[in-house]
Amino acid sequence: KKINFNYSVVAGTVLEFDFRSTAEADIQGIGFDTDDNISNPIQVFQVYGTQNWGIQSGLSYDGSGNWVHFRIPVGTFTAVTGKTFTALTFVNDHDVTNPDGESLFRNVQIFNE
Repeated sequence: KKINFNYSVVAGTVLEFDFRSTAEADIQGIGFDTDDNISNPIQVFQVYGTQNWGIQSGLSYDGSGNWVHFRIPVGTFTAVTGKTFTALTFVNDHDVTNPDGESLFRNVQIFNE
């Protein structure tokens, strides 16, 4: 899923949000995009999932099923800093016969410190 969102990431850009999941998928994350294709380099910050994919911020969901607050200084990652994006993207990839992976996001904020 994506939301149209024109934004230029600078050194002081921060992404904050709450995340919860009751079912782990392969890849669960949030990030930036400019088209409808998987970008390379990958511009998604993975917060949960069994597959190692995207930007690893050092933060990971605890699997509790409860809401957990994340604060990622995205402007410190060269994969996104200095670039302008047209969409905020939410990823919930679960490549199995009966996918049940769940990713819930709320209180999403992007700002420059």
